[in-house]
Amino acid sequence: MAWSLINGTRYYYRSRYVDGVVKTTYYGKGLGARLAEQADTVERIRQASMEESDRHHIHSVSQQISQISKTIDWVDTLTRADAFACGFHRYRRGSDWRLRSCNI
Repeated sequence: MAWSLINGTRYYYRSRYVDGVVKTTYYGKGLGARLAEQADTVERIRQASMEESDRHHIHSVSQQISQISKTIDWVDTLTRADAFACGFHRYRRGSDWRLRSCNI
């Protein structure tokens, strides 16, 4: 999306990727070219606004996920402590909790 200078005359071209190939569209040098340039400028501003909104949303969601992760770790620690206090243990890491047998 740029003006090209050819033999002293400015022409407006729009380049876009379509199916992995660059497609160039010619808009000329008159009113149609200026309107296409304005439309591209508006689209660029809209796209930048959407990207900023997306960044803000991603940041918000990542903070929420971080808080949930901390809460899950805290609950897991409390659960392990409670199970251990009640006489349970794990035979192997990641296995089910088992009640310790008391051979007295």
